[in-house]
Amino acid sequence: MPIINGDSAFTQITPTMPRPYGPVADSVEQRLEWTREFFQAAFARPDFVGWHYCGLVDADNRIPQKEDRQHSGMIDGLGEPYPGVREVIRACADSLYER
Repeated sequence: MPIINGDSAFTQITPTMPRPYGPVADSVEQRLEWTREFFQAAFARPDFVGWHYCGLVDADNRIPQKEDRQHSGMIDGLGEPYPGVREVIRACADSLYER
């Protein structure tokens, strides 16, 4: 059966996200590396047909019910993109048909 993954992302600790869900990278560079590696490995499978980034915006500890656990997005809670995240995802998507 074909696989689509709708909830695979890597997190990092920030001042408003001291306890994020998921694998926590030590830096944005490591987060980008893990994202690239995941994308390449997932789409190398013949049964893997799709993936999307579950959370666009950080669900940080300023949101009610997120004080204890947070979720990282592509942009922070103030609307600022994390450096390189969009570019890595775009580069991976652009190379999709080569896989």
